[in-house]
Amino acid sequence: MNKPIQLAFAALALCAAQQCSAALPLSFPVARDWLYERSDKLKASEEQVQSKRETQKSLETLGGPTVTLQAMQIAGQKKIDIDKSIPNPLAGAPLPIQLPGSFSVGVHEKMSLNGPRVAATATWPIYTGGKISAMQDASKYAVDEAEAQKRADSEDLDAQLAGYYFGTQLALSVERLQKDMLNHQDRELAKAKKFEKQGMISKIERMSVQVQRDNRNREYLKAKDNAKVARLQLARLLRDEEFGKLTTPLFVLNRPLEPLKYWVDTALASNPQIAVIQAKADQAQQGVKASKGAWMPQVFAFGTYNFVKHYQTLVEPNWIGGVGVNITLWDAKDRRASIRSAEATVRQAEAGKA
Repeated sequence: MNKPIQLAFAALALCAAQQCSAALPLSFPVARDWLYERSDKLKASEEQVQSKRETQKSLETLGGPTVTLQAMQIAGQKKIDIDKSIPNPLAGAPLPIQLPGSFSVGVHEKMSLNGPRVAATATWPIYTGGKISAMQDASKYAVDEAEAQKRADSEDLDAQLAGYYFGTQLALSVERLQKDMLNHQDRELAKAKKFEKQGMISKIERMSVQVQRDNRNREYLKAKDNAKVARLQLARLLRDEEFGKLTTPLFVLNRPLEPLKYWVDTALASNPQIAVIQAKADQAQQGVKASKGAWMPQVFAFGTYNFVKHYQTLVEPNWIGGVGVNITLWDAKDRRASIRSAEATVRQAEAGKA
């Protein structure tokens, strides 16, 4: 192995031994990508959106049929006792033997119900008073709420990152400024000491310069600590302490701001917190609709088919189907209170939006 290659390997080994690594510079867009990738809050918001979307998907076919398969092993007995008096049509006829006017017929049986039962049952809601559509619409607005909350969380992270990133830039700028001012005071103190030795100024004058230099040194140490804290806050936010120089500089707006009405209109149109409240209000409206639907009749179709016919009794059908109506005359839950509760939730959401 030639000497240049040996030197290269030696340098690499020394770098690894000292754990040296060149920290890459960090721009604001890169820091924002890091934050979005590593933020648990944003991950939780994304999972919440996914959960609400799956819930909405699960309710898309809520108004369709439900088919169940039921299998049972039955043990039981049915006792049948029938005594019937039947008129005799031959009574009174000119026969050698006079027949009675009626005779009794009796059936006394014990029917076994033992055996398996396998049946498929289908039910299909036809009219539910709007409860199904209310649930579907509420799930859609729940997705809107989750997405708006995700946008709000993203904006909160952006604001937090901007504060920490440019706050660190500002703290570093103040530290450099204080360092320059301290260097200037050091030079002034050196001159004062020289002039004191030459008798050009008094000791009190030199001590006055010393006090100014010491005050400046304290301001510099304070600025240095503030810059260190600011960098630590940014590192904890990004979960990375090895980033290099911050490359996106502080900026100053060089044009006038838009009038207040522009910002108000923009907020009303795109503010995620307002969108969250609006989605809550829309869900509350669907809650009112569902609560009122509890007073409406429920119309449904149904059908049952029995697969095992060998063990069936005489009264058990091979199949049966029809249409039914279910009207709740009395409910253990106060339906009027449910409507009032839903309406109060709507008013709460509207007040929050206002």
